[in-house]
Amino acid sequence: RGVLEVNSLKANGIRISLTTTDSPPSGAPFNPAGLQLPIDIALQGATLQDLQLVQDDQAPQLIDRIALAASLEDNHLELHRLNVKLPLGSMNLTGRTTLSGHMPLQVEADWTLALKATDTATPTAVGQAIEMVGTVALEGAVNWSEAVSFDLGYQVSTEGLKQLNPQ
Repeated sequence: RGVLEVNSLKANGIRISLTTTDSPPSGAPFNPAGLQLPIDIALQGATLQDLQLVQDDQAPQLIDRIALAASLEDNHLELHRLNVKLPLGSMNLTGRTTLSGHMPLQVEADWTLALKATDTATPTAVGQAIEMVGTVALEGAVNWSEAVSFDLGYQVSTEGLKQLNPQ
């Protein structure tokens, strides 16, 4: 079995426009076990910078940077690193799964969100930065059939929520 190794992939200034259509749903449901590639894939590093995502006539969603490293061996998918940097914060994600009808899943993420206080009722002065950080860990399974179901356990922790106005 061969391996496609990608050591570096970089792109800048990407604009993606999505348009909602009334197309009929596809006939067969997605089956991850049906994704059988003739080779393994090892993506050592992909970096996308300055992305804009536009859905219909909504305001563009800006993404400063996405960095990815992942591998697919047979039906084992490992996300070594997914880092997403947005104007309001960032997220780092790792995970692993096996592509099957009953997909075991393990994901760990940490995130940072930076907002500006806009309400005098917050403990933080108006215009000052409010920073929140957190972690999430998921473990369980995703079951693919006519209807997708999840059986996931999770742990979540956050810091900085006291800075928000509870109203």
